Amino acid sequence: MKQVLVIEDQRTSAAIIAQMLRNTGLTLEMRHAATLEDAMRLLSEQFFDLIVLDLCLPDSADGRNTFAKVRLLSSDAPIIVLTIVNDTSTIKSVLDGGAKAYLVKGHISDEDFNDSVRRALGGKLETITRQEQDAPMEITAGGHGFFARIRGIDL
Repeated sequence: MKQVLVIEDQRTSAAIIAQMLRNTGLTLEMRHAATLEDAMRLLSEQFFDLIVLDLCLPDSADGRNTFAKVRLLSSDAPIIVLTIVNDTSTIKSVLDGGAKAYLVKGHISDEDFNDSVRRALGGKLETITRQEQDAPMEITAGGHGFFARIRGIDL
């Protein structure tokens, strides 16, 4: 079972991300951190196979610094950035720093999110049954309404 850390301060966004991760059909165990401090503690205690990171956290004013601190303690786990920050210099910096995907909150489809997760995890992945996938949360991402993938940006 793959271990996933979701670093997201907004409770509703964290719940939607958790549901989207369940919708991938992969066998994943998820942990949540609402602050950079909580994330640093979890990263120092446990290995994670994947990190989903919001750059805007209440205890970190600079998204690039947030990414750098998580990268430092992440044991080279792949990081998918999901954030509202949509400026070219931050995108370039984070991708150059090793993020596997940079997704902007707004318009991403479930399929785009699933593809990003699968590419980030790579290798042979366990899948779960539809019944396991549907348990017990009822929040849905609603197609193209929640996140937007950065495409066609000249970095």
